[in-house]
Amino acid sequence: MVGEKKRLIYSTIAVSLVGIVTGLFLGGGLLPSQAAQQLYNEKTTTSKTELSVVHAHDGISQHEHPLITVVTVTETTPHGTFHDFAAEMMPRGATTLPAGVTPKQTTSEVWIVASEFKPNTLTIPVGTRVTWVNKESEEHDVTSVKPGMFTNPLVPFGSYSFTFTEPGTYDYYCGAHSSMTGVIIVK
Repeated sequence: MVGEKKRLIYSTIAVSLVGIVTGLFLGGGLLPSQAAQQLYNEKTTTSKTELSVVHAHDGISQHEHPLITVVTVTETTPHGTFHDFAAEMMPRGATTLPAGVTPKQTTSEVWIVASEFKPNTLTIPVGTRVTWVNKESEEHDVTSVKPGMFTNPLVPFGSYSFTFTEPGTYDYYCGAHSSMTGVIIVK
């Protein structure tokens, strides 16, 4: 019985010593830990985008809604190299605006905002070039109800222009979203 107790004590001491030595090697600095091998660098950037949406509820009197988006990105990198995620995620052909620049919708532009054409009805003189601007991260398109007149995909943040040379009323829609419709009235 005494011999068995001694073996149990020696076993407990041995296991404890193995634990202590292992802890010293891995966590105590005798061997570099994985955390020490990984050098993490951190960079925080903040960007601000200001956008104004001009529209009219009654089709006559327009008013403006300023939309301000502030994005703060903190990148933690184990390899010391930082990335330009904004450039990597930017759709082809899109450009960024300098800080403090607020884009204004012109009288010959139709913006796609909140899955709607804004303004929904646009009245223009003959010879006006209308530009549809997709302000969303979702793809849309602009298709004339009159077959063959115009149809064009609008990639996220992309645009498409068409010049109206004849007076008339021109209905159009988004083929991807049938509830999105609009009208161009040319006088």
